[in-house]
Amino acid sequence: ALLSWQLAAATMRPGEIAWICSPSQYAYGEQGVPPSVPPNETMWFALQMNFAKAPGTVKFSQCLEDAIAEAERHMEVGRSDLQ
Repeated sequence: ALLSWQLAAATMRPGEIAWICSPSQYAYGEQGVPPSVPPNETMWFALQMNFAKAPGTVKFSQCLEDAIAEAERHMEVGRSDLQ
């Protein structure tokens, strides 16, 4: 998947739709995808999150407060990567 999709999906919730403006370095880069995508092209994508699966880095906890705190940390990492 494109880096822009990965970064955006990390901040999305199931059911959410996002328009993503992807600079070339987060999409197809200098090589492009001839003949459809020229080199260094900024791309726009609509991304819909249909469902989400916990990544392998998520630690499961019996304590709801700890689980929510960890989820918020993951969300902040994703948001900071998009800025």
